[in-house]
Amino acid sequence: MKLSVFVNNMLMMWFLVDNDEICAALKDIFENVRAVAEPSGATSLAGLKKYVKKHGIEGENLACVLSGANLNFHTLRFCF
Repeated sequence: MKLSVFVNNMLMMWFLVDNDEICAALKDIFENVRAVAEPSGATSLAGLKKYVKKHGIEGENLACVLSGANLNFHTLRFCF
């Protein structure tokens, strides 16, 4: 497959998430696995949650990449 076709297919699957959805994802990560992700890392979970809701996916195993714990107390206060 040509790289341009691959990239074009990937670009058709993006979701815009807002701060509230990112904060909800941060909270979900902490409450479910007691891990701390940075907001940019939690964005992948926020997008995955939006994708699942939009497509009505149930009972499937899905994955997303979470990154880092580059987090400060200001961000924690903002989200929690």
